[in-house]
Amino acid sequence: AEIEGAGTILRIWMTTMQPMPGPHHNFNHSLVLRFFWDGEETPSVEVPFGDFYGVPWGKYTHYVAEPLSCTSGGYNCRFPMPFGQGARIEVTNEGAASCPAFFFQVQYREMGTQPSPLRFHAQWRRENPTQSRVPYRVLDAQGSGHFCGMHLWMQHQGWWLDPARMIRR
Repeated sequence: AEIEGAGTILRIWMTTMQPMPGPHHNFNHSLVLRFFWDGEETPSVEVPFGDFYGVPWGKYTHYVAEPLSCTSGGYNCRFPMPFGQGARIEVTNEGAASCPAFFFQVQYREMGTQPSPLRFHAQWRRENPTQSRVPYRVLDAQGSGHFCGMHLWMQHQGWWLDPARMIRR
């Protein structure tokens, strides 16, 4: 999506067709979202598709919440995202499997002037394994703004390394 001028993104809906299950075929991991505001060269959002929408461990999970939800196979975001001189949303496939279909809808309101000086940002990070007795950093940011929340998935190493337990789940 590429939008010129000032405005606010009101809703983003996306969905894709997942290929047959396999160790390297999960678009929730391999598709990467990048959002650029006002002509910037470095994205303000750079997050794997499933992680942006709150899909734990790459497995689609139905949930309804504001401002993110996954319902009926669709991924929804209702965070207001203001911009002053344009917005660009990119989706790239960084996996080995080709993406047979990707659908999206971006709803936005055009405005005559910049609606807000604030810009939406989203970060993704992973530490595997985490360092014992070292706090895990969930946000690395500078400047003013609002922390709206996060998705954090943690799993004890012993749990997922136990094949018998994995078979029982």
